[in-house]
Amino acid sequence: MSSRSALVLRAIDPLFATRLRDVQYHDHGAAGPPPPGDRPSLHEITQDDIPAPTALLFCPPSAQVIVRSANGTEYHVPRQVLVDASPILETMCDHIQAEGRVLELPDQTEEDVQLLLLLSHPLGPLPPPTSFEVAQQAIRLATKYQLRGKAQDRVFMFLRSWWHTKPLKVFVAAVKSEWPGLMQKAARESLRLTVRQVVECDELDEIPTPFYRRLIAHREECVGTAVALADNWRKAHTSSFSNFFGLCPRIVSADTSKYHWFHKLCDDLRAHILATPHPDTISAPTLDPLLERALRDAAHCEGRVGNEAVDFYNTCQCGILASMKLPPILKELSKAVEDKLAEISF
Repeated sequence: MSSRSALVLRAIDPLFATRLRDVQYHDHGAAGPPPPGDRPSLHEITQDDIPAPTALLFCPPSAQVIVRSANGTEYHVPRQVLVDASPILETMCDHIQAEGRVLELPDQTEEDVQLLLLLSHPLGPLPPPTSFEVAQQAIRLATKYQLRGKAQDRVFMFLRSWWHTKPLKVFVAAVKSEWPGLMQKAARESLRLTVRQVVECDELDEIPTPFYRRLIAHREECVGTAVALADNWRKAHTSSFSNFFGLCPRIVSADTSKYHWFHKLCDDLRAHILATPHPDTISAPTLDPLLERALRDAAHCEGRVGNEAVDFYNTCQCGILASMKLPPILKELSKAVEDKLAEISF
């Protein structure tokens, strides 16, 4: 273990320095420290000699509160951690001040209490996303104890992996737990999916019809907002083509046989937004194939104003300018969509 890791562990657990010294000295049988040459270095201490991070967090006897699970497992926790994390736990801490240090949670198993404390403790490692059952339990505990502030943020961080892969399952769990904030986040993350994926999701059969209708209505509003932004973005950059694409007449040509590559890109982008209107789906690397095709078409654009051999600045410069301008303005569109969708309530 590196010296930097030892410093981190000392910061987490004031007793770590004593434990580390005991590990270093236990083979010497001396009352005091062994000679410097006989002391093992930090690199000679194995992982088995160091308590697990979770144990380090919840073992200091100096902690003001002992949280006890249904089977009697005890966790030593600073009172302020519990107070900051939950109004329910804050009330329970106030109640036990006159009776002792033990906060009983008789209806929670050892696994429940450990998960609750890991989500609540700002220094605790987030549980690994092993199964969705763990995610459902985290949602249940978060709603039961009304986790707030940084503790609620940690719950959202813990659920992030499922937002990307199973947003509708998170939505169903939020509905069952009656957690409006999580419903909105899950509904927004479901914009990564196509309409067909939403309609064919069997998990949605488990929720009341009004919530299903709200999910669909929310999606329709988000799609309408995102498409409107894309259309306005198209008009703005088409009207300013003299500054953006140099002197290419094809961008405003009415001749459909000379359809400009920029309009092809806008059509593809619009279809992409209609299918999956989530901000992440209209940003790199998702749009890389569309952008690559647009840049290739721009490089072969045949718009001409003058004689290229005589006057370079009177010729189409799409290939040069598109490679410079397209990535930043696509990023600008993605940011605009993200900001506007964040304003839409569920």
